[in-house]
Amino acid sequence: MRTGLGYTFNEGKNNILLGYGYILSENYLPNSNEKINVNEHRIFQQFISKQTIGSIKLNHRYRFEQRFVEDDFKMRFRYFSGLNIPYNKKESYYFSVYNEIFLNTESAIFD
Repeated sequence: MRTGLGYTFNEGKNNILLGYGYILSENYLPNSNEKINVNEHRIFQQFISKQTIGSIKLNHRYRFEQRFVEDDFKMRFRYFSGLNIPYNKKESYYFSVYNEIFLNTESAIFD
C-alpha cells in the first residue's frame, strides 16, 4: 500500500509529494526454501519533473525514503528516469524505456 499528499505546479510539469507506504515482503531464509514475513513502513518525499522535447517525453523522479524494516531503520535515495517516444502523431502507440537507481545511505550503497 502506498499513499501520499502531493502538489502539482508549473503547468503540470512538476510535482512534490509526501507519502507513506506499507510493504509486506516474503524473504527466503538462507540455504532454505522457507520464507518469513518482513513488515516495512516507509515515509518518503519525492519530486517529479516532466519534460517534452518535440514529441519525446522525459520523466524524472527523485525520492528520499525513511524505511522502518522490522526493528531496523534505513534510508535510501531513488532516481527514476523514463522516456516515451511515440510511433505516430496521435501518441496512441509509443516506445517506452525506464530505469531506476536505488542508493542506500549505509554500507551496501546500491540496492
